[in-house]
Amino acid sequence: MVIDNPGMREIQLWANEDIIEKTFVDIEALSQRCKFNNCSHTKEPGCAIKEALEEGSLEPKRLESYFKQKGELKRLLEKTELTKKKLINARKRKSKELSKLIRRNKLHNK
Repeated sequence: MVIDNPGMREIQLWANEDIIEKTFVDIEALSQRCKFNNCSHTKEPGCAIKEALEEGSLEPKRLESYFKQKGELKRLLEKTELTKKKLINARKRKSKELSKLIRRNKLHNK
């Protein structure tokens, strides 16, 4: 399927962690049973998700989709944070420039 939307460069995930948790309730429930709290669900021993894959109770495509959406959300959050930092830095620069201009004008008007 091709969608022609002039002016739009990309369509991306715009969600938060809660929506992913609600979409993948089964995977989130399985991850609570993992041996380690910071399990990446790839190579750790005692991973409930790896066990579910081996048993066949979890489809590999579903887990792949889960990882993909988590990755997209992470990149989006990083991009948003970077944009916020750039805006804050730009405001600081403008504020400094304005302060310098005011100081210069005060010196010249004495």
